[in-house]
Amino acid sequence: MKERVDKILGEINSVTVWLAGIICTTALISSQAKPTLKILDAEFDRPRAGLLLFAVVSLVCIHLLRLLSLLIDTIATSTTIEPAVLVALHTNPSPFTPLSLSPGGKRYILDFVGIAALISVWWIGAISGMRLLAAAPYAYGVPAFILFCVYMFMGILIAGAYGRLMKICLPMTVVIARAGAVGLLVAFGLWFGSRYFT
Repeated sequence: MKERVDKILGEINSVTVWLAGIICTTALISSQAKPTLKILDAEFDRPRAGLLLFAVVSLVCIHLLRLLSLLIDTIATSTTIEPAVLVALHTNPSPFTPLSLSPGGKRYILDFVGIAALISVWWIGAISGMRLLAAAPYAYGVPAFILFCVYMFMGILIAGAYGRLMKICLPMTVVIARAGAVGLLVAFGLWFGSRYFT
């Protein structure tokens, strides 16, 4: 089982790094005040770039959700989790994993970095996309709303999948603490987003 978990974790790490790269690159590009943006030698007006961001990121999120489901199925099928699998989950080198757990809780604050980074990237994507769509003509309204809702819904599903994984492989006190951190990060994102767009 450990080899399968390692393979799935490697794919999850790769997808999350690509996801973060796409979102952060778009955030940098969207910060320019130009009416058109150049992405991969193609010119897009700002609203189309926003639609493209939400569409591409939602597709990547669907793939990430599929990988998380595979990981949950792999771990949940056995009655006990091998210690080597727990070590692999807790010491995953990805900067975006909410499953990290240092031995003895020595790096307690650093264990929260993965979940904070994952939520931050999600919020950066939402704010960047909305910034690109801010001056969209009325014709973009329905597609923009649908793609934004898909993006948010995918974020909720991914958070639920990670929550299920945390319940399986982390002590309950850590799960509760991380759930509190998620609540604070989401509240901060809502506050920041509301200040950013008003």
